[in-house]
Amino acid sequence: MAVVKVGNVVGTTVEGRSLEEVLGWIDRGELRVPAFGRGFVWGTEERLALFESVERNHPIGSIIVLDAAEEIPSVGEFAGRPLPDVSEEGAVSYLLDGHQRLATLYGGLQPQARGRTGNDEDPRWRVHRRLGEPEDGGNPYLQWEDGDVAPPHLLPMRSVLRTMDFLAFVRGLEDQGELPVPEFVAEAEEVARRFKSYRLPVVRMRGGGVDQASLVFQHINRGGRHLSAEEIRVARESRGS
Repeated sequence: MAVVKVGNVVGTTVEGRSLEEVLGWIDRGELRVPAFGRGFVWGTEERLALFESVERNHPIGSIIVLDAAEEIPSVGEFAGRPLPDVSEEGAVSYLLDGHQRLATLYGGLQPQARGRTGNDEDPRWRVHRRLGEPEDGGNPYLQWEDGDVAPPHLLPMRSVLRTMDFLAFVRGLEDQGELPVPEFVAEAEEVARRFKSYRLPVVRMRGGGVDQASLVFQHINRGGRHLSAEEIRVARESRGS
């Protein structure tokens, strides 16, 4: 693909990446939300619908990231989890589009934060997949509201990307003699396979700084609302802090 200069942003490429790989970028602090980005606003229905779309291998849209020519102030957490500090120059990319989708998947698929129990964890990320045919034929995904251990036929989605966690779930399922265990294990394995193999189109832009990033952000985000002068001022001033 030819490199085309537009303003101060140089080049755009499109990459196919596994969902697991993209979530790894976040976990290592290599993909961050700019300070002028919007907070997480999706409700339960939107979050659970996204999980169903991934399982069905439906497209959920591309994400847009910027490899900036300079450091851009960013948020130090993602889906409520603190991110490690990455000080190496050029090691961070900035998420310009896809925050709601990636926060939903990162929060629901990553293992429970160390030191937290089910009672003090944000319930938004307690996403489970009901094994067996849903009674109403609807979305098999649900948010487990109770802080106690979920029933054995509910697959915790945070276990599907980590082999040890998934095997622990299967061992617990095998102890339930009253359930159709072989069918449930096969169904859980298929769910895990689909999430591990799911791929995302990543639009990667290179070059520019906070001014170009904020301009791109306001053009591509929902409703086309422009960043306010105050939002841009805060982003610029925090660059030096």
